[in-house]
Amino acid sequence: MGVQSVEQAQAAVVAYNAAPQSISPATTQSNTANSVGDGKRENNAFEVSSRDSNASSSNGQAHNLVSKAQADSDLQQSREVEQVLTQLKARDLEVRAHEAAHLNAAGGHARGGMSFSYQTGPDGQKYAVGGEVGIDTSPVAGDPQKTLDKARQIQAAAMAPAQPSSQDFRVAAQAIQMQQQALVEMRQMSQEEAGMGERNGFEARLSVQRAEKPAEA
Repeated sequence: MGVQSVEQAQAAVVAYNAAPQSISPATTQSNTANSVGDGKRENNAFEVSSRDSNASSSNGQAHNLVSKAQADSDLQQSREVEQVLTQLKARDLEVRAHEAAHLNAAGGHARGGMSFSYQTGPDGQKYAVGGEVGIDTSPVAGDPQKTLDKARQIQAAAMAPAQPSSQDFRVAAQAIQMQQQALVEMRQMSQEEAGMGERNGFEARLSVQRAEKPAEA
């Protein structure tokens, strides 16, 4: 007989299974031949089932590879998230310590407390990534000595953190200029006071001399 298709083989198996089980003696040979023929169909069906089994095995292996790749991707993503969180937490601590050093050193010259800029992490929490402390850098009017003392404290506050920023260096430079200006004013005041003292002394000596000069007859 010719080679049957998969559909024909499957139909043969179904038909064989559905046939009555009682067999008469007169039809034994014919049924035997049919049984052989049906057996061939069963073999064909078995071959189809084997191919289906191999396909299922290949599909299972492919699914396992996809699942493993997805698991590796999830693990890598989890590691990256953890690394970002570690960096954000370290930055938050660094920024807060930096601004706290400014605030403590500035004393009464600080304007308010610390202010921060934040970044939201992958966990939904906010982390400080920048900050500042306002400091009053205006001179003390009419008192260069107090201005000098203030400028020195401002410089110390600017350089208080372990790692001053570029802005901290700029504030410190301004404080140094403020100190220099205060010293100039102090010298000028000293010279003016010395000159005034000399003038006062000269006028006092003139007064004494006029008082001691004898009256003319």
